Amino acid sequence: MGGVLAGIVLLGVTVLVARTTVQRGWDMDNISAPMLTAAGDIVTLPALVLATFLVGIPYFTTGLSIVLIMAAFTLAFRSFRSGTAGVKRILTESIPLLTITGTITIFAGITVQERLEGFLALPALLILLPPFLQEGGALGGVLSSRLASRLHLGLLEPRGIPTLSAFRDFALIYTFAAGVFLFIGGAVHLLAVALGLQTPGFFTMVGVSAFAGVFVATAAILVAYYGSIVTYRLGLDPDTQGIPIITATVDLLGAISLIISLIIFGLAG
Repeated sequence: MGGVLAGIVLLGVTVLVARTTVQRGWDMDNISAPMLTAAGDIVTLPALVLATFLVGIPYFTTGLSIVLIMAAFTLAFRSFRSGTAGVKRILTESIPLLTITGTITIFAGITVQERLEGFLALPALLILLPPFLQEGGALGGVLSSRLASRLHLGLLEPRGIPTLSAFRDFALIYTFAAGVFLFIGGAVHLLAVALGLQTPGFFTMVGVSAFAGVFVATAAILVAYYGSIVTYRLGLDPDTQGIPIITATVDLLGAISLIISLIIFGLAG
């Protein structure tokens, strides 16, 4: 139920972002991924909270679940039978991929759960976790979108060793990452202080965020590049494959990198 509520809102946000970027002449590859990942984080949590209240209504959750499952299967079946070639291709490529990436994301949650005591001891770290993972996914999404567009236009060769132009994009992502993760660390500390929550200190928070950010940015770059190249070589659409692969792997590797950073800074055992 939470996913349905969030999905409805995000569908509108997606259309709005696409329309606005086209009207204003912005580069959609640079705008869409950060905007949608941020909107997803903002919308999903309230939607899940709202869904928990609906669970308490007798027979409502079960009945609605049955209706939604039947509707999903019906729409998928009709799309496969009467949809255009583009719709069929998107469904064929997306459904297995989303199943796999959803499983990977679950492991990211398990990774954090195993270290939950450390996060609870310093609540500022809990505030840091969502924006850290979101920005890592956004950076990877930007790169993945740029690479996919260039592959489709024939401006990038699908090579195992990145070209010079690809390295320029990598440098751009590292530049963004440096500013973003430094800002997140400092902003989270100030917010925690304002809310009266325990924090390890300004410079420690900045250091944790920046150090882990180097790892997550590197992971995002590698996954974005080779994910785009491999899917393109396999005859799949990197536009369809890129964002789910990036968000899932960055969630898992980002959680791991943040925990490693906490251990290095002596905040976790």
